[in-house]
Amino acid sequence: MKDIASVVSAYEARGQELIRRFAPSTKPEDLTNAFEGLLPDSAKELQELCKFFEREMLLCRDAGAYFSGCLSGAAMIESFLLLFCLLEKASVERTRTFRPNKKKKQTYEEVLARWTLKELIPLAEELEWIGPKAVEPELVKALVDGYREMLPAAKPGLADKDLNAALRLLEERPDVVLLSLMQSMRNLVHGGRCVRLKKQLWSKDFSEWAKLVMVLTVEVRDCMILRLEAVYKRYIMELMNTSEGVTALAALCNRFVKKPRDDQA
Repeated sequence: MKDIASVVSAYEARGQELIRRFAPSTKPEDLTNAFEGLLPDSAKELQELCKFFEREMLLCRDAGAYFSGCLSGAAMIESFLLLFCLLEKASVERTRTFRPNKKKKQTYEEVLARWTLKELIPLAEELEWIGPKAVEPELVKALVDGYREMLPAAKPGLADKDLNAALRLLEERPDVVLLSLMQSMRNLVHGGRCVRLKKQLWSKDFSEWAKLVMVLTVEVRDCMILRLEAVYKRYIMELMNTSEGVTALAALCNRFVKKPRDDQA
């Protein structure tokens, strides 16, 4: 599994070093707030939602409420994907997934506000926001074994050919399978759907399945955190190609970057 805590610590250390070099009198939280000021308001809101749903997921995990944790986890990943959409607007607008969903009388953000995992999963697949190689190979192997054992219990009456097809897809595109699995788990909040699909949410087998899905959700979260740095960098670079962005970045530099003294000029 990814040591995401070490990755985040490395990001923080690198940021602290830059602050010491270029703005030694600046508090890190002030600089963070200033950089966040360059983001759209909806992006900042989605960042907070990502953190909120993550906390809820972990609280559910610690309480053994795995199904409820899956619901919070799916909401967290959906918020992550929407955040990526806001920051990667140019890439999203060029996709096959976005074009049919574009509305003449709605802004880009208004269109995104109505999107769920139904629209976001094919978009993430097309843009490879997670990508098949990002998922830990050891986890994929464990999942194939787990799927072989648990999928027949989760889907009674599943034919062998369908099971084998699911296992092949998991090996080829684990990122898409994990996202789809979270989506199917979240859809079980509908009582009628549970009855129709013969899902006994109160059973031990289902609880074990939900526990596995929570592990997968954390892996997807880690993959997306690792991609965030590149997403933010691209957003800033694109921002610099606009007059408003250049003005905002210049103001940020003037506010925090130390100016050389006359004897250092």
